Amino acid sequence: MLFLQELESRALPDRFVSGFNLHRMIIIKKKEGVKKKVITDKELRDLFKAECKEHLEFLSDGLIYLEKNPADSNTLEDLFREAHSLKGAARIVGTPGIETIARRFENILGAAKRGETLLSSKIIDRLYHGLDSIQRLVYEAVTGEPSGINVEEILAEIIGESPPSTQPSPLAKISQKKDR
Repeated sequence: MLFLQELESRALPDRFVSGFNLHRMIIIKKKEGVKKKVITDKELRDLFKAECKEHLEFLSDGLIYLEKNPADSNTLEDLFREAHSLKGAARIVGTPGIETIARRFENILGAAKRGETLLSSKIIDRLYHGLDSIQRLVYEAVTGEPSGINVEEILAEIIGESPPSTQPSPLAKISQKKDR
């Protein structure tokens, strides 16, 4: 097994480490020529999974609210901070795909917060797709099972540079159910 070089060289303040040995966080497993990223420390894996679940649920619920109230500055601020926290959690455990998508999510919310863009239903749908992708990447990080997510394609979809997939995301389906 090889340790993720970026993680080995990263110097994190003690407040982020919380007693965890950074060298046990993420390992790339070589199995039949395929590299898998997985959080190997069970306690860290469980904490990361639970934290991401909370962030994703909060973001999803907030997007549902913003569909009806796209200029609500308090909700935009709350979602911006939630995306920022998700990005930070991903960075700490060395999951760059989650970190990158969360950063793009944060950028869009920041632009809306500053009044540079209005969160239309199309933009919100693309953000839901981003949340679905993050959810799949979290599953990959905690199980080692490939997510099939191409981060570059997801980033392009989120900003509308490529057509979103024809399948609605599970998070968008949840949104539709809550509206009823």
